[in-house]
Amino acid sequence: MHEINNARVYNPVGAVSLESPIRRKYGEIIPFKHLESITSYCKTKSIPIHLDGARLFIMSDITGIDIKRYTEMFDSVYISLYKYFGAPFGAILAGNQNLIRGLHHDRRMFGGSINSANIAAITALKGIKEFQNKFKLSINHFKKLLIELNTIPEINIKTNKNGSNVYLAELSSNINLQTFIKNLENNFILVNIDDIQKTKIRLNINVSILNQPITRIFNSFKKSLTKSSLT
Repeated sequence: MHEINNARVYNPVGAVSLESPIRRKYGEIIPFKHLESITSYCKTKSIPIHLDGARLFIMSDITGIDIKRYTEMFDSVYISLYKYFGAPFGAILAGNQNLIRGLHHDRRMFGGSINSANIAAITALKGIKEFQNKFKLSINHFKKLLIELNTIPEINIKTNKNGSNVYLAELSSNINLQTFIKNLENNFILVNIDDIQKTKIRLNINVSILNQPITRIFNSFKKSLTKSSLT
């Protein structure tokens, strides 16, 4: 901001957009005090500030901070309906009347007027009622599972500072990753090789973890590791 304000050519900031949790940083959550600091600064400079809160409900459950406390700091907020509410597509953009009024014209320009949008609305309305309670149970479920999984010598799952629901698992060098993934898939557990750290497995925790008991998931991991060993 200092460089912009002191540049030879006047080029004011139109808006600031923050994403939290941050997808490209493995779901890292921006600490609440940092959000307060950034939004307060923007308001003193009359800079509109937007929250990309696609995973806002996840962040709220992880931190224990009410959604309203997050959203009231921002001029506009985006929430995804398909990432965890069960809708096939869709999103919500919220803001004050001056911002939102007339935006349906812009939405239509970009193909946002879908006759079948009621399908997304119906599934999202059901999902939003159930999500937070189920997700809290899911995180508690995984924390217990994490302790058990880290007792297996061939796997090491680390927790991230300010993390949310994304974990990286490092496997022993004698484990064939592709075979391990396939073995887990045969037990109805889906994981992927991380896009950036190709030697690690990415674990995304969601409410589907409640579909199996902890002991069953643990045994599936243990057996899959044994079957995937190169030695």
